[in-house]
Amino acid sequence: MAAIEMITRRQHRCSIQIQQDILRNENLLKKVFQKKRKLLIVTDVNVAERYLEQVAEKLRPYATQVDSFVLPADEQAKTLFFAEKIIDFLDNHSYTRTDNMLALGGGVIGDSAGFCASVYRRGMGFIQMPTTLLAQVDSSIGGKTALNTAEGKNRLGTVSQPNWILIDPLFLKSLSREQYLYGFAEIIKYAVVMDAALFDYLEKTPLQAIEQNIFRLVECCVRHKINVVAEDELDHGKRMILNFGHSVAHAVETLYGYDLFSHGQAVSLGMYAMATFGEQQGLTKPGSAEKIKKVLQKFELPFTMPVLNKQNLFHAMKNDKKSQGDTIKEVIVSEIGTAKITEMPFSIIEEIATR
Repeated sequence: MAAIEMITRRQHRCSIQIQQDILRNENLLKKVFQKKRKLLIVTDVNVAERYLEQVAEKLRPYATQVDSFVLPADEQAKTLFFAEKIIDFLDNHSYTRTDNMLALGGGVIGDSAGFCASVYRRGMGFIQMPTTLLAQVDSSIGGKTALNTAEGKNRLGTVSQPNWILIDPLFLKSLSREQYLYGFAEIIKYAVVMDAALFDYLEKTPLQAIEQNIFRLVECCVRHKINVVAEDELDHGKRMILNFGHSVAHAVETLYGYDLFSHGQAVSLGMYAMATFGEQQGLTKPGSAEKIKKVLQKFELPFTMPVLNKQNLFHAMKNDKKSQGDTIKEVIVSEIGTAKITEMPFSIIEEIATR
């Protein structure tokens, strides 16, 4: 069990509990949910089928009322259409800002529910209970929420810290092998940009041994993320390092309509593309891209960009939230374990999309 407290420079607090079988911890649940409040569980159809009734039953003693709202199990859940549906549900069931919302699911559910919780009556109680590896090590932590629009991924959003993040590695046992491995893309990202020792571990340790150590690996990544967020909550400086590979990733997701590649796969493509680009520009230590490629292969993650309209990819990258007129702030890996934020003209970035 690990209990972690994060206090940002803006004095926003978030409590994180990492524990197997977390719903058996009655003292924790009393503290988190507080009996005098209503609770809305937001989840998706897949998670609902496996866990919703079980979670709701465990939490009923700790709320005056437990409701649920089930979303599609894909990126369409992250739209204004469904956000409005959730907010209408809150109004129709007389929720107030003192009540709680629980996001039970992966990154899409965390983004959508988190957005609604942060804007409903200017902010209600919000708890994350991530059920995927990617969400447990990355997307549930840090307070970013997002919705997609026709123009691209994460065009709308807020930064609003959840009150609690409850991480139970036992949820990972229900994931498909493919979905489980997708989450390692974000773990590899931490290793590449800030933890050479972690990269060495991922590179040299047998996969079976890594999986047996998943609890500690999750905790390691959580601590990396909160250390960055505590210093730069609003993503204006150091936190941008965690966007390594994400400009390419979001562009690929936007162009393919989120169907062909999962977020983890898209991040994998983006990391290798940016490492290769960095070497070509003389900014990244030679051989780094090859080392990253081998680790991605170990976790069955892709590295070869798909066949697509290169100009469309460039346009999608230029539409990224990190773009500033004719430039974009990109994360460049100097060597494994070290990265920096570099402002680049799009005339150079275009080489990634058009080569």
